[in-house]
Amino acid sequence: MYIFFFIMMYLASSLSNAFLFTVPPFDENSKLTDTSETELKHIFQKSKCHDEGIDFVRFKNLLLNFNFLHKYDEHEIEYLFIEVVGEIYGLMDEKQFLKQAIKVIERIEKLIENLYKISLINDKMTITELKSALLKAKYTIKDERATELINIEKTDPQNISRKAFRNIFAKLYVPCIQNQQEVTTLKKIFSSYETLDPR
Repeated sequence: MYIFFFIMMYLASSLSNAFLFTVPPFDENSKLTDTSETELKHIFQKSKCHDEGIDFVRFKNLLLNFNFLHKYDEHEIEYLFIEVVGEIYGLMDEKQFLKQAIKVIERIEKLIENLYKISLINDKMTITELKSALLKAKYTIKDERATELINIEKTDPQNISRKAFRNIFAKLYVPCIQNQQEVTTLKKIFSSYETLDPR
């Protein structure tokens, strides 16, 4: 009972969507919003080794959780780290982390934008094209849920805007990412817990 309570408290306090935000992370000047920057700083603080910085293994694992969104492979992730730290065995400070996190977020946002563009029919996106675009991203959605999200975004269901599509995509994927992180975290915790079992 106590271990379950601890796990749920740990998950509630430590999990974040990290590189995909439910609202656009950049302002009209393409600068990171204060809210997004605060969230990234929080992720950095949670990921630090001994209050000094993030090592390559932690940085790599953090990015690999979102690989299906940003499409960076392990070599590209290694390059992102070395580009600012200078070597694989160093530690990334907060300023360096923010610089590279912005690159990852920009890439994710660009991929979402491209998905929107290639899914347009006659320069428009309807519910049909919305569902088709999401299916390309391996997400199935019913008409009722699509209509609900379109209404939340206050966009025309016969001409869904790029921003509305972006927000719908994020609203659907952020819970998926959190669920994926929860499963990964639970596996790690239960794996560690089982090694302590004296039986």
